[in-house]
Amino acid sequence: MKNLLTVIILLFSGYLQAQTYTINSFQDTYQELREYHSILLETDDSENWEKRFELDFSFPYYDQSYSHVYCNNKSICYFDESLTSAIQLLSFGYEFEALLNIDQLSSDVRYQLKEIDGQKMLIIQYTKNKLINEVSENQAGNYISFQLCFYENGNIEIRFGEIQLENSSIYIPGEGFYNSNSTEPAIVGPNIGLSHPNNPNQVIGFGGTYNDAQTLPNLGYLKTLPPEGWVIQFEYLLPTSTSERLKKSEVTISPNPTNQLFTIKTDNELEKIILLSSEGQIVKTYSGKERNFDLNNFPKGLYFLRIEEKTKTSIHKLIHL
Repeated sequence: MKNLLTVIILLFSGYLQAQTYTINSFQDTYQELREYHSILLETDDSENWEKRFELDFSFPYYDQSYSHVYCNNKSICYFDESLTSAIQLLSFGYEFEALLNIDQLSSDVRYQLKEIDGQKMLIIQYTKNKLINEVSENQAGNYISFQLCFYENGNIEIRFGEIQLENSSIYIPGEGFYNSNSTEPAIVGPNIGLSHPNNPNQVIGFGGTYNDAQTLPNLGYLKTLPPEGWVIQFEYLLPTSTSERLKKSEVTISPNPTNQLFTIKTDNELEKIILLSSEGQIVKTYSGKERNFDLNNFPKGLYFLRIEEKTKTSIHKLIHL
């Protein structure tokens, strides 16, 4: 038993350094930017634009923080000029329509620094963009709209707007985006995933259909696009080191390790308790009113508890023997 606990603790120690995000997917509303800057007006190359977006806040990403982010027409973002540690958020290849009338920017990429409920953020909005290499006869009516959101607290979101791809020769619902230039068409996206800035092999990805997707240890791709208002969220779990958060937390979990039952004790009001697998996948969500828990129906091993209070969130290891 001692050797088993030693192995689990070592795995836990390595996991804490690696695991920073969990992925949530849910329905919300889509709000177009009303005030914005326009990539279309800033560049004459709709197919190959790239921009360094300066932030008015420090953005935490894994164990580092940044004051800027690069993004491009492929919906790939990164923090230096190397793509080896990229943020791929619905990455494929997009282009906006040529500018015909400066008063009618119906197809564009727009961006804005905003503050909502005290939270600073950057929004990059791909507005009615075409899929590059679209060869459908009716391609003029095809487009996709979505937003990339970078929040001051480290969260990253893809928010889906209006999509019209019914006549697309590239997108097949249930399969994904195809490369039409290949002699044998192959699925090439849209890719979704985050890579560690110092370790491109450390990836958390999202793959499958939008309402039945999996969290993956590698880059994933979205087989079916969601309805307007859908959100795919990379939630930043560890804004400070876990050891510091555990020391500051007033939450007590006992017994831990446990062979089945455990209790959460705290004087603070809880909003939600989330049980995570060792890979960071959500296993079960409990209401903040629950205090006694039973792991009888779950496999033995290492878990994490994400305990959300009114004023803070803490992460705790839980060992099921």
